Amino acid sequence: MPNHHSIHFYHVSAIVNFHCEGDIANRTLHGICRLRRYAERFGIQVQLICVLDSADAVTQRAVLGHPALEDRDIVHHTEFGDPGLARNHAFERAGGEFACNFDGDDFFSENWIVAALERLRSCEG
Repeated sequence: MPNHHSIHFYHVSAIVNFHCEGDIANRTLHGICRLRRYAERFGIQVQLICVLDSADAVTQRAVLGHPALEDRDIVHHTEFGDPGLARNHAFERAGGEFACNFDGDDFFSENWIVAALERLRSCEG
């Protein structure tokens, strides 16, 4: 079960909102795990924050039992019933220098975080 009290530095907080995705949440979390592993090869530390917002039982089981969740990750249970409020809740609690948002039924290429960070850093001035 994820630990809510670890102190750790993160470059990126990857926020994933779940509602009623059911077993699709498994595919999404496998993809997030790939993103994290790829980012770590570049020295980028990724914090995973899952928000179960008014999530159904199947989605909750899929997320809470998923092997992608590590001790350093955080799971928030909310009842906003509103994707924007759920995202804002997670962003306010994110520990990363940067944060990105994923939906519980999304699947991204493994280099998404690395490419996004490279783009952000190229705009710094």
